[in-house]
Amino acid sequence: MSFIFCSGKGGTLINKKALIEEAAHHTFKELGYKKTNISKITERAGIATGSFYKYYDSKEDIFLQVYIQENNQLRERIKSQIDWQGDPITIIQALFRLSHLEQVDNKIMAEWNNEAINHLMKDYYNSDQGRKEYPFHHFLFETFQTKLVELGYSDSEIKKLIQVYELLYALDTKIDKSNLPHFNESLQVLVEYFIRGIVNQKK
Repeated sequence: MSFIFCSGKGGTLINKKALIEEAAHHTFKELGYKKTNISKITERAGIATGSFYKYYDSKEDIFLQVYIQENNQLRERIKSQIDWQGDPITIIQALFRLSHLEQVDNKIMAEWNNEAINHLMKDYYNSDQGRKEYPFHHFLFETFQTKLVELGYSDSEIKKLIQVYELLYALDTKIDKSNLPHFNESLQVLVEYFIRGIVNQKK
């Protein structure tokens, strides 16, 4: 999270924005989106409710910020637990397994499936800004591209396979999964067969 205190003239000043972010993170993680309100956040932060609106326009605004931070931290933990030089199929299986384990009982991440607000996250991650600011997306993209070069694919072939990768990203971030209870399992099967085909093609 952001720093809470900053030095200024006359001593240490409280960084209210950081206090709000930390309080919001803890409150959303404990209560989820629906049961959290701005009053609970500011009460936990120990500041006046009016101070909230100097930094954020709404509960939706602060939640998106909290979600992005939580997701980035989660993905960093996942990244550190995988041997990215190993067998590609083993990597895919570990990626899906760890993603599931990290999100179980996480009330912040669970809101991805909340139709009332998930458009906030989906719009962000499908925007140019969201893609640019998403470290894990860049890491996967670069890792995938490097592997294709190592396997001996030509530039034109890599371009076509990258388009498929972008399609898979869009499937994961755009589709409404509320009516697809087995979406994650199906996506894993699709990705595994895609990777198997890529690897086997160059054997």
